[in-house]
Amino acid sequence: MLIEFRFRNFLSFRDECVFSMVASKACKGGPLVVDNVVSVEQFGNRQLLRSAAVYGANASGKSNLVKAFQFVGGMVSRSAATGTDFLLFVPFVLDDESVKKPSEFELTFIAEGIRYRYGFVLDLERIHEEWLYAYPKGQAQKWFVRSLSPEGQPEWDWGTQLKGAKQQLADLTRPDALFLSVAVKFNQTQLQPVYNWLVERLAVAKSHDFPVDFTLDRLEGDSGFAAQVTGLLEMADLGILGVAVERAKLQPSSRRGRLFKQITPLLEEELPGGKIDLPEEKSVWFVHRTSSGEEVSFPYSLESEGTKRVFALAVALIDSLADGLVLVVDELDSSLHPLLVWRLIELFHNAEVNTNNAQLIFNTHDTTLLSPDLFRRDQIWFTEKDPDGASTLYSLLDFKPRKGEALGKGYLQGRYGAVPVLGSDTDWLAGE
Repeated sequence: MLIEFRFRNFLSFRDECVFSMVASKACKGGPLVVDNVVSVEQFGNRQLLRSAAVYGANASGKSNLVKAFQFVGGMVSRSAATGTDFLLFVPFVLDDESVKKPSEFELTFIAEGIRYRYGFVLDLERIHEEWLYAYPKGQAQKWFVRSLSPEGQPEWDWGTQLKGAKQQLADLTRPDALFLSVAVKFNQTQLQPVYNWLVERLAVAKSHDFPVDFTLDRLEGDSGFAAQVTGLLEMADLGILGVAVERAKLQPSSRRGRLFKQITPLLEEELPGGKIDLPEEKSVWFVHRTSSGEEVSFPYSLESEGTKRVFALAVALIDSLADGLVLVVDELDSSLHPLLVWRLIELFHNAEVNTNNAQLIFNTHDTTLLSPDLFRRDQIWFTEKDPDGASTLYSLLDFKPRKGEALGKGYLQGRYGAVPVLGSDTDWLAGE
């Protein structure tokens, strides 16, 4: 489970941001939200939140918070091979100082029954710092600390609890690669749980990047998963009775077919005398029932945007609940009815469904969710930009709202900030 995420100087966030999933002792949850928290033995029996929602105006930094989570997982996954991903790494560029400074990231989490605190500091050229602490018995154990000498050379401070060929692995670590990534690549098994949590158990679903193709692969090979997806679509009241995957030869007139036709000559050059036929293409069909009781199937392209959204989210939702993942979703409410979004959130709050303590973190504009029937006050966060264009992140608890306060109404009235300041000028209609 995620305990805390800290980062600084990334995209629109200039100053340090602290996002916490620790339940506040000052926030007494009522009977409707009693299951929104879980007591964690590895965290001194303190309570962690099962979900958190982030609100804010457009371009205030909500999606950049999601990208910060995504960057950490991607950096750990790929740095051993590729170094810093310059396509994802962008420091705050709206002042002359920050753009020259490195960025910082640190996560505190529980993996395989042990609490860890892992972080790194980097720029596009190199890793400046990297550290890992473990808390197997509640007390901090330093496993390694990496830093730079005044001459720019790496320095290593090893803890006695980290076993294996530490210095040999450090010597194999490039300046732009994370030691954690390199060590696991060379089978340092003690660090495997930390790596696995950051790469596999921290799942990020961006608003326009849901794995539809991966969903099709799962539907073909896993009948249990197909039943779960069908059940999810039925629960969403989309009028769908079933889902089927069909295979057909790629059509030359389709977009993929035209692309394949363009690259075929290049591929055939590598296979003298060989000929490459158009491959098969998978498509998904949704089963509906007509007024006469007959079943009819529609292709994915004819379904509503809401149906497509739920279908694409299926893998992330089902796997998160089954395996206890931390699911971070950009724009969870996009194309979905508020009552459906409410129900999806309740799945994570339901202790009988969420038996492995999965956590859901998402951003949204849906103010109907700002209800004490769904959230505790410590589950609500806001992003807002200051006059310098820097995003800030803060909790609803900072405002100490009254018990029973109409949070949605108060938010739209600007009581907690994080709303757009809209002008009244209409001259732009005339192009003036």
